[in-house]
Amino acid sequence: GSLDGALEGCDVLMHTAAPFPAGSCSPSDNVAASIIGMSHALTSASSQGVRHTVITSSMASVRGPNQTPGGGRSVFNEDDWNVACSADGPGMQPYMDAKTRSEQVARD
Repeated sequence: GSLDGALEGCDVLMHTAAPFPAGSCSPSDNVAASIIGMSHALTSASSQGVRHTVITSSMASVRGPNQTPGGGRSVFNEDDWNVACSADGPGMQPYMDAKTRSEQVARD
């Protein structure tokens, strides 16, 4: 993968963020970069024998604006996904969509 050299000899991959759209990059391009970045990181980690992967999550990937937990629960859990945001939505929605979709890549 494209990150093989960076992960060569590593025991742990820590994926801690999604890019935040600012300036010259369109929000949808930013979301695509986040998804591709996660995929490349995990592919290279696997091919380089990285033993442990830590991915920090965010409420952004679990809860969208005005979204409540599924199944009648009072708290969110790993079964919940942000379904309210889009790559081209207003405000923080592109970032929230990027976090959600890149975490879904990691879980698949």
